[in-house]
Amino acid sequence: MIRSLRLLVIALVGVCLGACRASPPPLDPNRLSRDDCLKDVRVDALEKALLACDQVVAQFPQDPQPLNDRFVLHSLNEDPKAACRDIDQAAALLDSGEVDGDPQLGIDVRVRQESCRERAPLPQSLR
Repeated sequence: MIRSLRLLVIALVGVCLGACRASPPPLDPNRLSRDDCLKDVRVDALEKALLACDQVVAQFPQDPQPLNDRFVLHSLNEDPKAACRDIDQAAALLDSGEVDGDPQLGIDVRVRQESCRERAPLPQSLR
């Protein structure tokens, strides 16, 4: 009886410790990388991933890569307006000529920007 009670207490303590573990700390702005937006993304925690990506975008405001990555997160979160807003901003940064982007990034941004245009409703004058 005492042995069963001990095992039960040990099991309950183990469950409590597992359930009470701390959530991972927020991203440290001093250690952020431009590629952190899509790191450790879970579909069941998209809001959390978006908040983390917001930090990356804020840390690298002149870099189109985090905006391109946040487009993916907004798309997965079914927010096309926010996704298209980010991709337009990424395209503007690439078009400014002040950013040495990788050629594949430019292609990705253009393809995504085109998908935003296809999704946009026609203006009243064209209907």
